[in-house]
Amino acid sequence: MPEISEYQLRQFYPTFLQQAGRDLQLSTIEQRAVATADPKLWAYWAVSTLSGDERVACLEPSAAEGLHQHARQLFASEADINGKPVLDFSGGQLTRRVDTMYNRKNATVQQRFERVSKTLGEWTFTVGGAVGYDNKEWLAFVPAMPQVVVKPNSQGELGVEFKGRPQNRFALDGPSNTVITLGPGLTGADFATELIGNAQDVHLVSGGKSAHFLNGYINMRLRAVRAGIVLNRRAGTLQSQLPPGVDMQRAMLPEVHMYSDGIAATLGHLSTQETVADVVVMSAVHTAGTEECAAGITGAQKLLRPGGLLVIKAPDTSIGNEVGMDRVMPEATRAFGSPAAAGECGVFAERPDLPVAGDRPASYAIFRQQ
Repeated sequence: MPEISEYQLRQFYPTFLQQAGRDLQLSTIEQRAVATADPKLWAYWAVSTLSGDERVACLEPSAAEGLHQHARQLFASEADINGKPVLDFSGGQLTRRVDTMYNRKNATVQQRFERVSKTLGEWTFTVGGAVGYDNKEWLAFVPAMPQVVVKPNSQGELGVEFKGRPQNRFALDGPSNTVITLGPGLTGADFATELIGNAQDVHLVSGGKSAHFLNGYINMRLRAVRAGIVLNRRAGTLQSQLPPGVDMQRAMLPEVHMYSDGIAATLGHLSTQETVADVVVMSAVHTAGTEECAAGITGAQKLLRPGGLLVIKAPDTSIGNEVGMDRVMPEATRAFGSPAAAGECGVFAERPDLPVAGDRPASYAIFRQQ
């Protein structure tokens, strides 16, 4: 159900355009052109360009009907995939401009990139409020649940669960005071929310081009969750909204720490802070590359308490520089020994809107710190 109206969204639109246009250095002509765009188009473009390839990168041509031709070229290029015409965000001029900003080793340009990424993350959340976070149109772009969560079952017992695979649930021994997830994606706030009343600290570790966009989006969503807790507590309806086993009096969102420097740098920093983790999750970080994924394993080995869990989910087979289960399992086994649990775990859907889409078989493994 929408949380803000279309009218409100359009009232916010000029301020957003001014902020984004400044950092993207849009010319006067470009600003006039993009002002004709549906406010939602910015969010769809941003998710496709800056979420770390988490979601789709194309739209039906009808999505840009009535859009100024110059604006159409800024957002997307026209493409044909298996005879189906699509608008490809990856070929748009704005995407190339963002890529150039990200790759420039210039402090001023980097500041503009970080600002516009955060602005786009916040705007994407705002658009979601107008579309409706549970709307099918929105869910085609923004996932509603993390691939892996740590949450209580109906008896209030904590465990690791995998999206769409309740049979693979794995019970957590001991506390869950500190949980780290590497590559939280757009569902980082949802990951933290599942731990209301059950964790003190949740660390969301992002990196690369998507980090500032994701953190902008996650921060807005966390603010909404905190506001919801306050409002439901005042209304006396909070208990019915809480996970099993959580009393209303201790229902607090964990302290959420967001990072943007990637896996190796962040876990190195947490190690110097003598952080002790109960669970480290590596889910869908196969695109981070060999060095970052290796750092995730060695970092988890340093941070996990005895009996703590390293949870890995990835596509079975690596492509290019990816680190799928075929590459990550030998590394993790050398560090932790044989997994406490492992098996098939559904699929990773790659760009589900495209006719060339293919679901990649995925697996999971859970390692216990000795």
